[in-house]
Amino acid sequence: MTIFGPRRLPITALAVGILVLASASACGSGESGTDSSAAAPLKIGTVNFPTSLDPTVSSSGYDYPHLNLVYDRLLVGDPKTGELGPGLATSWKVADDGSKITLELRDGVTFSDGTTMDAAAVKASMDRFKASANGQDIASVSAITAEGANTVVLALSKPDSSIPTALSDRAGMIVSPTAVEKEGKDFAARPVGAGKYTLESLQTGAAVNYKRNDAYWGDKGKAPTLNWQVFKDPQAMVTAFQSNVVDVAISVPPLSVEKLKTVPGKEVVVGPAYSETMINFNAKLAPTDKVEIRQAINYALDREVIRKAASGEAAEVTWTALPPTHPYHDASITPTYAYDEAKAKSLVAQATGGKRVAMKCLTFPGLNYETSGPIIIDSLKKIGIDVTIQSETAAAATEAFWAKDQAPCFLSGWTGHADPAITYGRLLNPDSFYNAGKTDFGTAQLQDKLLTTFDFAPRKAAATDLAKKVVEVAPFAPLFTVPMIVGLSDQVAGYEPNASGRPDMSTVARK
Repeated sequence: MTIFGPRRLPITALAVGILVLASASACGSGESGTDSSAAAPLKIGTVNFPTSLDPTVSSSGYDYPHLNLVYDRLLVGDPKTGELGPGLATSWKVADDGSKITLELRDGVTFSDGTTMDAAAVKASMDRFKASANGQDIASVSAITAEGANTVVLALSKPDSSIPTALSDRAGMIVSPTAVEKEGKDFAARPVGAGKYTLESLQTGAAVNYKRNDAYWGDKGKAPTLNWQVFKDPQAMVTAFQSNVVDVAISVPPLSVEKLKTVPGKEVVVGPAYSETMINFNAKLAPTDKVEIRQAINYALDREVIRKAASGEAAEVTWTALPPTHPYHDASITPTYAYDEAKAKSLVAQATGGKRVAMKCLTFPGLNYETSGPIIIDSLKKIGIDVTIQSETAAAATEAFWAKDQAPCFLSGWTGHADPAITYGRLLNPDSFYNAGKTDFGTAQLQDKLLTTFDFAPRKAAATDLAKKVVEVAPFAPLFTVPMIVGLSDQVAGYEPNASGRPDMSTVARK
């Protein structure tokens, strides 16, 4: 555990901006004593151990690169545009009145345990998901029916424009019902899906290894095995990458990019993402139970200073839950909280009667709060809020804040979503895992309008109206974008950035 103290001093086409930075001498990798054949394991470095390999339990956006290996989804977003296309479902049709969605499934697909992926399996998987903590993503699905072997009908309690996108997310990750029954509560340790890889071994907090599923119905994974090594901090990962301990480094710190440009045989890909850093509040716990405190924190932060300190020029300031790269972002309402220390002080005094308040904030490595945290502490100290920052593992911090109400504040990252209704639903719904205090912020009517609007232009307007209301109630403090930065050895090939910022390692292998 690390304590930081005060510092002394419609899905639309989305252009994917990608910056590839390579050493001028990249042709000489300096690697020696390693197997450079395509049959060699791909070694991947990360700082985030998955919270769970069960999509009904998974609670971190950093789980997706793992989940997407094990499970195929009903629908799949295009890597560059986010536009939905076929996955396990070859087609889907929304009824004219929005009352149901009919899915036609791909024939002849099996799970990695050899059992059949059919309509009955999809129904069982989705029923299980709907009953879970993550089931709020498909709350409007009132019934799931298997009609024959390859047709699934989702009945909706109300029109919901977010459901197709949800089917490309955890809700659409179809698990083997046979394996669920067999493994019970241990399913996450022995997960079975219909994806390109199967879990080979898992060492909690340290390593996750996958083996290619050679019975996969489509294009096979490129590497025979994917060996993920989890590092305690980003710098340790970068050092391992420089030393050829790993072939790929996921979520390279922005401030390490310039240094890595000079390392022979390495390149750095700065890709897009819907991700951003934000300070999440538990509106049930003091002092963030007072809206004035939450607003004050937002006004007290000079986001440009924080962004530059944490990420240099690799990131952009964010003002809402939808970052500037998001198709539903509306720049006309920004800045939502222009830096105003005097206003922040006034709000704190209004909330506390002029007294100082103290609070603990949780965080975890990998989001550069090691750099920005002291600035946040100083900024809030000036307005009458004394903050200590406690760093835990991602899994421990996530559980402590979201599930156990152990702190009023979480310096975290939000990996975002292509659909604004899902993003806001996860952050605002009183029954959502990601609404730590299970607070009703009075946004239900605006959220319903967004959900029931299908055409892009009016839907974007509905998203903007909701964003304005969210500014008023201040359930979180957006900070800056988190581009997906991936380090690659010149001994690997096949990596393609994607619009969501969720790295797909199934396309990557050693040369």
